[in-house]
Amino acid sequence: MDLFELFGSVEELEEKVKGVPELEKLPPTAPVMQRCFCSSGQNNTAVVAYLDYNMVYLKDWEDDPVIYQFEHSKDAVDFYVKQMERFLSDKKVKIQKEQEPLVEASIIPWTKE
Repeated sequence: MDLFELFGSVEELEEKVKGVPELEKLPPTAPVMQRCFCSSGQNNTAVVAYLDYNMVYLKDWEDDPVIYQFEHSKDAVDFYVKQMERFLSDKKVKIQKEQEPLVEASIIPWTKE
């Protein structure tokens, strides 16, 4: 199917595309706290990093990294701690001594689940 089959004109296509928000991507700042995890069952590593007062970087095994932005620093710290606990609750997971470099990630406002 061609895009022009979905829309009546180029103008209609442009209007629809303009309405789609782009995710902001930023290279993460130097973390305040960071933990990298490795697992015998995974080829990749997992990373969680507290970046500043209200941002947490998360790279979950096979997933692309994401920076969650919180309204309050307490929520960011709580999320950081919960992610560390989640990784360490798996007996196959160990804290990696070497820290992984943080890569560019999409910033997503945190909403409570």
